[in-house]
Amino acid sequence: MPQDTEIQPPLWVMPADLATIVAEDGEWEDPSWDPLLLTVVGSTRFEGRLIPLAWQLSLWPADVFCKNLNAAMRAKGELPDGHAWSGVIQAELATAAPDLAATLHDDSDASTCVLWVETEADGKALIEVAWRFLHGLKAAHDTV
Repeated sequence: MPQDTEIQPPLWVMPADLATIVAEDGEWEDPSWDPLLLTVVGSTRFEGRLIPLAWQLSLWPADVFCKNLNAAMRAKGELPDGHAWSGVIQAELATAAPDLAATLHDDSDASTCVLWVETEADGKALIEVAWRFLHGLKAAHDTV
């Protein structure tokens, strides 16, 4: 019987006391989505609105996971920095989850791709789509 060789994403598991943790610590992190870091941040303000919990993914282009992918970007004449990675992930979201793309916020800089949304449902969709996309992209580039 053939086995499914596709790597599976981590399970979406939030602590039952997430709001309390974030209220006490300011944020909660889940590193299980490697190479992405999922962070839930409390008391974010956006355009004057208070957002009690913001759901954020971070990707560091300097991470070893991105080595071959960065080389492919350079070969196309692109600088593989946080802004470029933000654009790549946003382009995937525009295709794979267009409703989500419309709710996305971008706080990326040169060293880090940082994308965030305002609801848990959008946070789950964001991290899952980005994680699957990045792992699929890496698998394709690592076999070339």
